[in-house]
Parts: sequence; C-alpha cells; structure tokens
Amino acid sequence: MKLMLCIVLSSLFFLSIVVEKADAEDPDAVRIIEEIRLKGPKSVIERLVSCEKWTEFEAVCDMIETGEKEWLEVARLLAPGSDAASAESLVYSVARALPRSPRQVLSLVAETENDPAGRFTVDRICISPFIEPEPGVSERYLIEAEKKLESTDTSDSLRLNTLRLQCLDNIHAIICNSKKRGIWNPKQ
Repeated sequence: MKLMLCIVLSSLFFLSIVVEKADAEDPDAVRIIEEIRLKGPKSVIERLVSCEKWTEFEAVCDMIETGEKEWLEVARLLAPGSDAASAESLVYSVARALPRSPRQVLSLVAETENDPAGRFTVDRICISPFIEPEPGVSERYLIEAEKKLESTDTSDSLRLNTLRLQCLDNIHAIICNSKKRGIWNPKQ
C-alpha cells in the first residue's frame, strides 16, 4: 500500500511539473482569467513576473497583442493589480492590438476609461507603443492603425464611434507632429 501511495504521489508531482512548464510556455487565457478571479490580479501578476525574468508575463503580453477577446479580457482583469512596469507593458500590449482588433480594443477602452485602475484610455492606447523602435516600425504601425480605425464600423454605438474618432485624432496628431519635426520615415 505504501509503495502504491509513493507511486501515485510521484506521478502527481511529475504531472504538476509538466503542467507548470507547459503553462509557462503556452499561456492560456481561460486559465489566467480563472486564476485572477480566484487569487486577484496582483497575486497573478506577481506570479507571472517572478518566472524567469518576466518570461511568462511577456508571453501573456504577446498574446494580448493578438487582440483576441479573451486576451483583452486578461489585460482588463490584470490592470488593477499592476505596478508601474507591468501596467506599461499591459498598455503597450493593448495598444499593439489596436490594428488587429480595433473594435475590441475600443470596447476595452470604453469599459475602463473612467476606472482609475483601468489604465486603458484613448491617450494611452492610441499612440505609438514602442520604445526606441527600429526605423520605420512606429510609422508602419501608425499607418496600419489609422487604416484599420478608418475602416472599422462603429455606427451601431455612439460611444465606440466617439472613441474611434478620438483615437484617429491622436494618431493623426502623432503623424503630423512627426512630419513637422522631420522624423517621419515610413519607408524604412
């Protein structure tokens, strides 16, 4: 009986290591949402950033950039528990999702813009979300975001349409300012 118990416990231990490793390599939005609801956003962020120099948190941010609805929900739920560094990463990830899923991102902004912990506002999302990008990266992003926002139908929602127009205004202002300063170079 003791031998059987040792075998079962060893198997469970091994399985938990395999599952933990798989989770670190391939984050799952549903699992993370459930974890946030059980443990709270701050606890989940602490776990994500403690994994091998932020690798799991970065993987989650990469998934948020896809603009998929469940990953934008992860961003929304994590935001209230974020510190300055993790908040900035979440904001940039949501901003990078803008050209991929403009309506979903605008919906997230609409849900969180009046929440001080939400951190997702037009002024923070409708920007060039890059720090010292390679030449042309920011410009190509802004052009793509502009095209996607212009072609996104938000006529069914006054709030989303207003946010879309505000977002376009921000992007147009960034482009115009870059051209005035002589730093606009989308061809590179």
